[in-house]
Amino acid sequence: MKIEEKSALLVIDIQQENFVEMNESNMDAPGWECIRNAKRALDVFRAKKLPVI
Repeated sequence: MKIEEKSALLVIDIQQENFVEMNESNMDAPGWECIRNAKRALDVFRAKKLPVI
C-alpha cells in the first residue's frame, strides 16, 4: 500500500462497546477482522510518524 507523505489517518468510533460479544470462541467473527485491520493501519501510520486523528 502506498501512503503519501502528507497523509493522515482519521479513526472514528472504534470502541470496545461495539464488540462486546466477541470472545475467544468467535475469533473468525467480522468484528475481530475489523479490529485487526484498524490495528494494522494504526501501526503503519505511527511507524511512518504520520498523524492519527
